Amino acid sequence: MDSRLHDEPSDVVADRGEVQVSGPNGIAMSLTADAAEETGGRLIEAAGEARKQLAKQVRKESGFASDDQRTGGAPVIKHDQDS
Repeated sequence: MDSRLHDEPSDVVADRGEVQVSGPNGIAMSLTADAAEETGGRLIEAAGEARKQLAKQVRKESGFASDDQRTGGAPVIKHDQDS
């Protein structure tokens, strides 16, 4: 498995009922429409989680407390201001 981190998005095309993905360093695969759709959803979910992890790391490195540290682990409930 290529363990290098890539910062370029892959190219994706539909061809003859298949979804073809090509990326950096010759990465290539063909997926069924169902597999591509499920993979796409998983990629979006994982990207969101990765962004949260990066934000948490930045807060930690910059000395900002996390939400859990500020509230003693209690959930933070935000309410809209009444007009």
